[in-house]
Amino acid sequence: MKSIVDSAHGGEGWVGRKEYHTEEIGTIWNEFGLSSETDVLKHVLLRRPGKEIENIEEPNSVLWTSIMDVEKARFQHDQLAQVYRENGVKVDYIIDDNANYFPNIIFVRDTFTMTSEGAILSRLASQVRAGEEQILAKTVSQLGIPIIASAHNNMILEGPDIVIVNPDLAFLGIGLRTNDEAVKFVYNLLKLQGITEIKVIQTTYGCGHLDGVFNLINSKNAALVPRRASYEIYSTLKRHGYTIIELTNLTEVDEKMSINFITLNDEAIVINKGAKDSIGKYRSCGVNCIEVDLTELMKGGGSVHCLTGVIRRECK
Repeated sequence: MKSIVDSAHGGEGWVGRKEYHTEEIGTIWNEFGLSSETDVLKHVLLRRPGKEIENIEEPNSVLWTSIMDVEKARFQHDQLAQVYRENGVKVDYIIDDNANYFPNIIFVRDTFTMTSEGAILSRLASQVRAGEEQILAKTVSQLGIPIIASAHNNMILEGPDIVIVNPDLAFLGIGLRTNDEAVKFVYNLLKLQGITEIKVIQTTYGCGHLDGVFNLINSKNAALVPRRASYEIYSTLKRHGYTIIELTNLTEVDEKMSINFITLNDEAIVINKGAKDSIGKYRSCGVNCIEVDLTELMKGGGSVHCLTGVIRRECK
């Protein structure tokens, strides 16, 4: 006798989905993800400066400190991309005509955070950046990467306020760029991914994101700016086995953005050129510091870490 339940409703012919989401990476989804900010960097998303940085008349209106030399900014950005390629990192770009209207979209890190399950899209805090999320949603989807969440409702969220240290620890920042509602939302997302300890930190006045007060050099060492980073960041990292490298040269921190680097792997970082004291401390940890001159791009308020959207890190 023929069943009265068809295949679409569980009858003959129905085959249920067997794989977990992460088991579909490389089949349904392209390769993506990270479980630590210090795993081997394999794939990044950049925005080569386009028309959006041209014809800026008032830098404050676009959150810059001064107007960029357009060609110099593009040259420096190309140099950064070349460093990534020379170190085995795949480089993709945001290519979208709508990006021409957003002078800060070059700071890709602000716009999303990659996790082991997929991307969390930001909802940027300043009015001048409202709408960048739509461009990133399209770009990430075109790359074949799942978007697991988008900040919404009254949430304000920016990527550098999420720091995934390892599968056991993450930090979330609350401050000018990320609000309490967004942190509660992301907290639950990361808990679902199995991150056991999540510390919520108030960012300091005058500092946009968590990456302005501490950064991970590698799996054993972390750079931190004393009196700007909270004691909870310091003590938690120590408890997890990190050696703290204190950056006491505030001129380098502020003018050379010496804390705004990105980790390539356990042995190397990419950093803006010329921060001699800070770079000396990083090298004392056995880390190769690959210096790139980004001074023109830094007029927009960010350096290597801000310019780089991480798509994939490979577990060691």
